[in-house]
Amino acid sequence: MAARIHFEGAGTNLPSDNITGTGTANKVAKFTGTNTIGDGLIDDNGTSVNNTGAGNITTNTAFGLDALISNTTGALNTASGNQSLYLNTTGFANTANGFQALFSNTTGAFNTASGSQALFSNTTGAYNTASGLNALRFNTTGFYNTANGYQALRNNTTGNSNTASGFQALYFNSTGVSNTALGINTRSGNFNGSVILGANATATANNQFVVGSVGTVAGAVGTVATPQSRVWNVVINGVAEQILLA
Repeated sequence: MAARIHFEGAGTNLPSDNITGTGTANKVAKFTGTNTIGDGLIDDNGTSVNNTGAGNITTNTAFGLDALISNTTGALNTASGNQSLYLNTTGFANTANGFQALFSNTTGAFNTASGSQALFSNTTGAYNTASGLNALRFNTTGFYNTANGYQALRNNTTGNSNTASGFQALYFNSTGVSNTALGINTRSGNFNGSVILGANATATANNQFVVGSVGTVAGAVGTVATPQSRVWNVVINGVAEQILLA
C-alpha cells in the first residue's frame, strides 16, 4: 500500500503508513525514508529557487547529479554538471561547468573549470583557469595556470604560472613553470620560462623563445653588459636572430 498523509486528533493511534517528519522554512521537502519527509537541497523563498548543494551554504549554486555533494563550509561556489566539484569541502569561489569538472577539488579556491573533466584532479591548487575537455586534467596543487583548448596543459601536476592556448598546448608539461605557449601541439617538456609560438613549436631548455617548428630551436636567454637589458638568441623557422630587450 502506498504511503499517505493521515491526520488524526490527539491521542489517536496513527496507521503504520502515516507520513511523519519535520522541515525547515523555505526548504523543498523530500522523502528521506519510506514514510518520512525531511529537507531537500533546494531552497524556495517564494521569489527564487536555488540548489545550494551539501552544507546548505546559501551562496553556493549546484545543478547536476551529486554536484557539490560533499561540501561542508565552502562558499561562493558554482557547480553545473554531473559530479562537478564532487569532493569539494571547504574550497571557495570556484566555478565548475561540465561533467566532473573540478571533481577532486577539496580546499582549492578561485578556480574556473569549463569542460568535461577540466581540472579533474585539482585538490588544493588555486587561481587556475581551464577551458576545454581535459584541460589541466591532472593538475593537483599547481596554481596561476591558464589552459584554453582541448587537453591544454593536460598533464600539469604542480607546475604553476603557465599559459597554454591551443589543441594540446603544453600537453606534456607537468612541473615546468612560467611557460607561455600559443598554438596546436606546442611543447615545453618540463622546462621553465619559455615562450613557444606556432604549431608544433618545441622548447628544449629553460628560457627559450621558439617561433615555428622548422630547424633548430631558439637559444637561451642570456644577460648582457647593458644595465637592465637582456638579449634573446632566437631561431625563427631555422634563421638565427638576436632580439635585444631593454
